[in-house]
Amino acid sequence: MLFSSVEFLFVFLPACSLAYLIVGRLHRPSAAFVLIIFSLIFYATWNYKYCIFLLVLASINWKLGNRIAETKSRGALALGIAINLANLGFFKYYYFIGDTVRAVMGVSAPYIDIILPLGISFFTFQKIAFLIDSYRGEVGKVKFLEFILFVFFFPQLIAGPIVRAKNIMPQLRSLKGDSSGFLLGLSIFSVGLVKKAIIADGIARYANPVFAAAGSGYHLHPSDAWSAAIAFAFQIYFDFSGYTDMAIGLGKMFGVELPRNFASPYQARSIIDFWRRWHITLSSFLRDYLYFPLGGSRRGAFTQYRNIMIVMLLGGLWHGAGWTFVIWGGLHGVYLVVNHLWRDCGAGCIAVRHIGKNLYGLLAWLLTSAAVTVAWVFFRAGSLSSAAHMASVMLGLSTVSPFAPILDGSQYVWLALLLSIVTMLPNSNELFRPGAAEPESGLLPSKLVAALAWRPCLQWTLASVLMFVTGVLFMASDSRFLYFQF
Repeated sequence: MLFSSVEFLFVFLPACSLAYLIVGRLHRPSAAFVLIIFSLIFYATWNYKYCIFLLVLASINWKLGNRIAETKSRGALALGIAINLANLGFFKYYYFIGDTVRAVMGVSAPYIDIILPLGISFFTFQKIAFLIDSYRGEVGKVKFLEFILFVFFFPQLIAGPIVRAKNIMPQLRSLKGDSSGFLLGLSIFSVGLVKKAIIADGIARYANPVFAAAGSGYHLHPSDAWSAAIAFAFQIYFDFSGYTDMAIGLGKMFGVELPRNFASPYQARSIIDFWRRWHITLSSFLRDYLYFPLGGSRRGAFTQYRNIMIVMLLGGLWHGAGWTFVIWGGLHGVYLVVNHLWRDCGAGCIAVRHIGKNLYGLLAWLLTSAAVTVAWVFFRAGSLSSAAHMASVMLGLSTVSPFAPILDGSQYVWLALLLSIVTMLPNSNELFRPGAAEPESGLLPSKLVAALAWRPCLQWTLASVLMFVTGVLFMASDSRFLYFQF
């Protein structure tokens, strides 16, 4: 069940909200139980068998987490992490590992049919973080139903944001069972719905045919290759940030503050800055539970760069079971290493002195944007060959004369409009969480951003209703969130 579906918006959400409010008014502690029931229903509508399986897996994690919190047992921690990774490895990487082994050994053997559980990557990282936080003493013993709600809370169940028990569990224990956050939540949700239904799905029509043509061996025109790559960069941003806004908005409706996941990533002027802004909860997870345990930067530059490459390669593999995702992660690993080398040797400061801060900032933004866009090609392409073809055309390395363009030129209007949005307008965090720290705001004056920020007033109520209705009218029946496949 998608957030941007008629079933969710006009059946599931009203029923859940009404039950939550009624039960919360009669017996506030029981409001959490309502959310548990509806969260299980939410997942079961996709596959009830996997819902039962994930309940069993969650129960194992709950038992191990409580034991770890009490005894600080490294054995229990290792067992819990192994169970979660084995589960992820079997379901997500069975075919990838099998194909790789068969290709290397030159053998063939039948596969068993496996359906990838929806949201398994987010589910797995959340459990691993819970176990590690329990070992670190950041999470104490928790009750079973509290843990089940933490795991299955439907706004963040399928595609995040990746939540941590120490931040969310106290909120789940103190649910008010009222509608105090409904209006703010609706406003955030409506912005996310517009991002998804209108912008992401709208720009997809310029990316999909070109990537399909590259996959079929069609020799692309450079204008098509660059247009499609940039279109996908916008598509995945508005798709995933739209989902995040919907999730945060839904959390607000029920009195839960979910973490932000984006902070205007396409305003970044370096790859380091990009990863502070893009998929923030994943970046934080990889930093806190992989990069730092590996040693971070404590043992010298070489070890730091090695750790960066390990983290980004695994981050790429986490996104998808394919070599294209590994290369995407590897490219960002190389970008980050080069960025650290540039920064550590002081080259940026020298360049600023010679060409000026403004020109340097523009060039840094252009280079960062181009590097991110080229990497997105490997993330989106269906195969290594199609990704290599796209990238070679974009970089001018293709020796084959390009065919006539596939796109009709209307994409340039879309791309210019979306470029203006991501570089000039405030992001959702600035609109709905005034005063929150941002790495860097857009081009609008801070006073104007403050004036646009959400407040409980007639203007924002009307704007939210208008966005919601418009988003519903543009919803496509065959649309899917891109990050659901991860």
